[in-house]
Amino acid sequence: MIPNCATWKTVEGRKKKEERRKKKEERRKKKEERRKKKEERRKKKEERRKKKEERRKKKKEEERRRKKKKEEERRRKKKKEEERRRKKKKEEERRRKKKKEEERRRKKKRAREKSENKHEIHLGKLLIWR
Repeated sequence: MIPNCATWKTVEGRKKKEERRKKKEERRKKKEERRKKKEERRKKKEERRKKKEERRKKKKEEERRRKKKKEEERRRKKKKEEERRRKKKKEEERRRKKKKEEERRRKKKRAREKSENKHEIHLGKLLIWR
């Protein structure tokens, strides 16, 4: 065909126009694809971040629970020990009072016996004098 022919220009023009439209469409599709991939990466990243945060919170909660349990156990042991100590002290006090009371009774008894003994001796002396 002759380059300056009107039909050639029209057909070639149409072909070129169609080619430009196709390229433009292709670029648009690629751009859209890149955008979708980018969005997908962003979503995955966000998902990983959320999971990580969730695991961290769970771990923290578990640690807090463990500490609380440990503290509770320690408090319970302390209370038990305190109770045992108090009982021991009370028992010791009771024993001491009992011992003191026994000692007091013994002294009283000895004093009474001494007194009776003196009385008997006195009576004996009186009898001897008479």
